[in-house]
Amino acid sequence: MMVTMPLPNLFLDDLTLCEPVELRQAIINLAQSGVEEKFRLDFKERWEADKQCPDIVAFANSYGGLLVLGVTDDRQGFPGIPVPPKSDLKTQLASVIATRISPVPVFEVHTCPSPNNAGYALALIRVSPQPKIHMYLKGEKPVYIRNDDQSVPARATDLQALLDRVRSAEKSDQEVIYQSRDIARRFYVTKANDLSATFAERQYAKNRHRSNTYCRIEAVPERSMRVGLDSVLEQRFVRTIYQSYPSIARRSSEDRGSRIVEREDRAGSWYRYHHLDLERDHEAVWALNKDGIIQFICECAGRIGNAPADLWSLVDLFINLDGSLRLAHEMWTMLGYFGDSQFLVELSVPKLVAHTVETHYPSLFYGVNFGFELSVARKVTGDYEVTSGRGEAVLGYDARTSQRPASLAILGNQVLRDLGIGVDVTALRDALGHLPPP
Repeated sequence: MMVTMPLPNLFLDDLTLCEPVELRQAIINLAQSGVEEKFRLDFKERWEADKQCPDIVAFANSYGGLLVLGVTDDRQGFPGIPVPPKSDLKTQLASVIATRISPVPVFEVHTCPSPNNAGYALALIRVSPQPKIHMYLKGEKPVYIRNDDQSVPARATDLQALLDRVRSAEKSDQEVIYQSRDIARRFYVTKANDLSATFAERQYAKNRHRSNTYCRIEAVPERSMRVGLDSVLEQRFVRTIYQSYPSIARRSSEDRGSRIVEREDRAGSWYRYHHLDLERDHEAVWALNKDGIIQFICECAGRIGNAPADLWSLVDLFINLDGSLRLAHEMWTMLGYFGDSQFLVELSVPKLVAHTVETHYPSLFYGVNFGFELSVARKVTGDYEVTSGRGEAVLGYDARTSQRPASLAILGNQVLRDLGIGVDVTALRDALGHLPPP
């Protein structure tokens, strides 16, 4: 006997687990059920950003809700909206929302093929309420709320109510950040005890010690994402690491098994991927957990030739930041998250010297043909006593994409300032606009 699975509740259920045919039938059933378009539901036949973005703003400022696209006014026809020929409809809709609404609301986009129109799709945008005032950036009236079945500009009394809600809201997102900082203590990198040992000997834990020189970066989404970790997602995470760090991917493909050792492990709700370059004595670890938190840590003490490992690289700091931003953005986009995020970076370089070559700061580990001129940061000579430098910033969708050089400059400047390095922020930001992939 065939067992029929219940169709998903479009307001509550995890729609990432829903097959396209199930999503389509659930949309059809909801449209034809006779349910009224009220505060939390709206159907539209077409996608028009200047009209629908205010609807999304209104949902976010009110009670949340569903915006269903591709359904006729009488809710009996399902023509869908056009699927772009060279991009994904879900990504296209999400990108428009993320760039036209500030702050970016918590939302999901789900699509499925139209029942009778090839090249067209039904789309469902599910918006969650938040204790923030969301604004549409492209119109003369930026703030909207839901009034019965309509999205209307907020009046003075409405704005006051929104402000009161923001002031009284609990800072629940801090719990995720504190959780991240607690977990960060469990991640570390190692150095070889004896570089005269063979590559095979250097890889074993008994021949390595925990390093106190490292760069650690955490990317924390504003809300828990309920990530379903499985082998498929873990493999996609590794592929995205290689896309975000192409120089590491290249060395891995060339030297894996001899000078490059890679492994994976799972610790509770975490998946971790380890990369150990035995020749350079450079270890890096990436991790992803069920809340969508992404962590990265790598060794940052390097050497030239057979000299002691007493150098660190300004360029590598920004390459690591850039790679982590790229990795987090690509993974979160794939998982349907486009909201704000907290980025935290810590650089520990006790008694290391910033690496310079003649007129610029070069890379130590990544081998990129790129460097900062010495005028970008005041040169540090000799040993200096320092524990670490730290940076922290809230980055939205634009800050992770089109404005990434400015975001890198903000985070990196905080770290370097802690280390006593003066930075020309304008020159640094301009230079970061030409930073190659790590």
